[in-house]
Amino acid sequence: MAQTINADDGVISGSTGLKFTADTTGILALQNNGTTRVTVDSNGIVLVGLTSPLTVSGAATWQQQTSGTGATGYVLSRFSDNANPGRFITVKSRGASVGTNTIIQNGDELGSVDFAAADGTSYTSVVRISGFVDGVPGTGDIPTRITMSTSADGSATPTERMRIDSSGRAIFAGLIYHSSSTAVAAAGTTQGTATALTAQINNVTTGIDGTAGVILPTPIQAGLSIFIRNGSASLSLRIYPHSGGNISGTGVNAAIEIEFATVLEFIAFDTTNWYLPSAVLS
Repeated sequence: MAQTINADDGVISGSTGLKFTADTTGILALQNNGTTRVTVDSNGIVLVGLTSPLTVSGAATWQQQTSGTGATGYVLSRFSDNANPGRFITVKSRGASVGTNTIIQNGDELGSVDFAAADGTSYTSVVRISGFVDGVPGTGDIPTRITMSTSADGSATPTERMRIDSSGRAIFAGLIYHSSSTAVAAAGTTQGTATALTAQINNVTTGIDGTAGVILPTPIQAGLSIFIRNGSASLSLRIYPHSGGNISGTGVNAAIEIEFATVLEFIAFDTTNWYLPSAVLS
């Protein structure tokens, strides 16, 4: 038979070494050997090793907090005679009430692991590993990306430095696309109708007719490197800069042409200008 123990501004002691306390504000504390070990405050926040929540990154409403002066942390263990591990899982739903399964949307953040630091005034998240929805989701179809963010000198705000997107591309600080596209088709006859490149290494193999082309991506800052191969056996390929861009001083939005069976490397010197540092390879 279920039983309820009530404590209203009082103490319930199981022994001299174990004590429950509660008060009219709704705070519950568990003590042993005269020391409070676990506190549940009036907002339902569970505190281990502290009696009031820390304010981290401007929010003190995290549902569980653990603190200590020694080696503080969580141990997640699984003992089984197979290859399955213990797992830490976060769940994101667009449902407005607990347990409501409402589909998430493109761009939603699914969860993060934050590393916070004390700056003498506050506790602030300065490093973050996050997961996001990276496309339109559906039943059994949720494209995702993972990002890693750090704070620069003079800042305490995490900025994305690396991402692995839903297509498997690894992008570092928005600069280098560590991915390759083995079959790009050229298209159009103008900058606005050319095929947009999204990989670092691009093998343009079809659609090449001497007038069709491809367009370079917009660099966030200097350092983006793009390789383009003209896979045609006899026709040239047009390469356009991004809108407002310039390739080797040929003019804003002006295209260059590369001969058949050649490879060129394009490097962004800034957010506008592309240059060709390498020799033509055949």
